[in-house]
Amino acid sequence: AVLTVPALIYFLWPGPPAILLLSLTNAVLAVYMLLWRRTPPPPYPTFPPAKPQANVLARGLKDSELPKEADCIVIGAGPSGLALAVMLGRRGKRVLVLEQHNRAGGGLHTFEEKGFEFDTGFHYCGELRPGKELRAIVDNLCDGEVEFAYLEECPVEPGVYDKVVFSQASSESAAASDADCSPVSTSGDAVLVPAGPEQWWKQLHADFPGEQAALAAYQHDLVTAAKAFMPYLIWRSMPWGVLKRLLYYILAKPMVKLSLVTATERLKSITDNHRLKAALSYLSLGCAGMTPDNIQYGLVPALHNHFMQGAAYPHGGPSQIAAAMVRQIERQGGRVFVRAPVARIVTELDHPGATPRVVGVQLGRGKEATVRAPWVVSTAGIHHTFGKLLDPVTVPAQPRLQALAETLPRTHGHVFLFVGLEGDAKSLDLPRRNLWVLPHDDLDKAMAEFHKAPTEAPFGYVGIAFPSAKDPTFAERHPGKSTAALIAGDVPWSVFAEWEHTKVHHRGTEYEDLKALFQERMLAELFRHYPQVKDKVVHVSSGTPLDTNFYLGKTQGESYGLQL
Repeated sequence: AVLTVPALIYFLWPGPPAILLLSLTNAVLAVYMLLWRRTPPPPYPTFPPAKPQANVLARGLKDSELPKEADCIVIGAGPSGLALAVMLGRRGKRVLVLEQHNRAGGGLHTFEEKGFEFDTGFHYCGELRPGKELRAIVDNLCDGEVEFAYLEECPVEPGVYDKVVFSQASSESAAASDADCSPVSTSGDAVLVPAGPEQWWKQLHADFPGEQAALAAYQHDLVTAAKAFMPYLIWRSMPWGVLKRLLYYILAKPMVKLSLVTATERLKSITDNHRLKAALSYLSLGCAGMTPDNIQYGLVPALHNHFMQGAAYPHGGPSQIAAAMVRQIERQGGRVFVRAPVARIVTELDHPGATPRVVGVQLGRGKEATVRAPWVVSTAGIHHTFGKLLDPVTVPAQPRLQALAETLPRTHGHVFLFVGLEGDAKSLDLPRRNLWVLPHDDLDKAMAEFHKAPTEAPFGYVGIAFPSAKDPTFAERHPGKSTAALIAGDVPWSVFAEWEHTKVHHRGTEYEDLKALFQERMLAELFRHYPQVKDKVVHVSSGTPLDTNFYLGKTQGESYGLQL
C-alpha cells in the first residue's frame, strides 16, 4: 500500500523525480523492515529438538521430532511453500512444512540414478543477474547462499540462451496456394534467441527482413508489458474496494488490455508470417504449458521481458535453492519434514451452524497424528486441496468447492527423458542453451495434430537441455560424466488415465510398452540434433504424467498447474 502512490507517480510521470521518490520510499521501507526483523515476537510454540541432518532436503518425519502445534503449517515443500515458510519465520513464526515426497524442493529437486545427477523441473530462469529485482528476492530467500551461471556465457555457443528448430518446412511454404499466406520467411530451419534486447532485435530483423512493421508492433507491446506488469501486480494485491476500483484504469487496465486476447489473435493481427509468430510465441509452450491459442497474450511479451537479459542456472543444480531455504527455515526454528503426507485439513465448529474453522492437519500413511495450528496453507494445488484434503463431513461446502475447482482447466503434462552420458561437456561439445524442437511453425496446429494421434504424430514440441553443461560445478561432483534432460508435450491426461490407480513400478506391460515408445522417439530427437552423444549413452530413464502425480502430488499430471 505504501508503494502504491510513488509507483503511480512513476507510471504517470516517469523521470528522475519519480525515480527519486520511489527510491526514498523503498529505503524507508527497508530500514523499517530491518528494525522490525531485529525485534521479532518471541517464537511460540517450541518445537522438539531435531538431530543435525547432512541432507536438509531429506529430513524424514519422526514421531519424536513432530511438534504437537505450530504457528503455521505449510502443505508442500515446493518453491512456493518454502518461500512462504522463510517469510513467516522472519516474523517470528514457528512454521512446520510437510512434504509427501522423500525430498523437499518440488520442481527444484534433483535426483541421482546410476551415478548421474538429474534435475527435474528447473531448466533456466531469467532476471537473475546481480541488481535485478528477482535476483534480490532469491538472494533474500536463500540468504545469499546460491550462485548462478549464465547460459549466454557458454564457450560452445556464446550469447544465446535458446535455439528454436523447425523439423518440417514452413507452413507458409506448405500452403503456398493459400492467398492469405505471406511469402516464405527467410529465417531458415532455426531461430536463435540471443540475450540482450539489442542483440535479439538485430537477430529478428536479420531473420525477418520484411516484417519491420510487425516487429515494431511487438516491440510496443513489450514496452507496454514492461511498464504495466508491476503496477498490475500492485493493483492485484490490493483488497477489493472503492480505491481498487478507482485505480483500475491507471494501474491495471494497460496489462488487462494485453490479456483480453489470446496470443494467436494478437499475433495474427500484426503479421501473417507463421514463422515469425512461432518465434515470438514459442515460450508459451515450454514455460507455461499452453499453446498460443489458449494463453493470454499479455504473458507472451512478459515472458520475453523475463528472459530479455538472458537466462541463469544455479551452481550445484536447482536443489541448492531449495536447500538454502530449508536451512534458513531451520535457523528460524521451523521444520521441513519429508515422507509426511497430509491426509486432511482438520476443522472445528465454534458453535452449531458456524463456518468450519481450520485448526490443523492430520497426517496419513499410518501416522494418524494431528498437529494443531491456527493457519494452514496448502501449496498442493487447488484440485488436490479441495478434492482430497477437505473432509465433506466436517466441511459441508467441500463438494461445491471441488466442483468449482473442476471448472478451472489444468495444463497438460509431459513425458520426461533423463540420459546419462560418458564424457564431460567439453569433450562432447555440449551447449548451455536450450533447444526447442517444433514440428513446424503453426504451433496451434502442431499441438492439435499430436493430441489427435499422440503415438504417431510428432510431439507438439520437444525441449532438449544439458544440465551438466549449464552447471560449472557439475564436473567437480561427477567427473567424466554428462547428462541430458528432455521434455515432450503437451501430453493429454487421457493418454495415461487408465493407469491412474496403479502403483509406481507396477503399472503393467502395456504401460511400459507405451512409455518405451515415447522414450525411443525422444532419443531419436536427441541423436538427430546431437549425433556426437549417440555412442556415449550409458543410462536412460523416463517419466510420464503419472510420475508427476506420484512425486509432486498432482491430480492429472499437470506440469504447470492451472491454465493462465
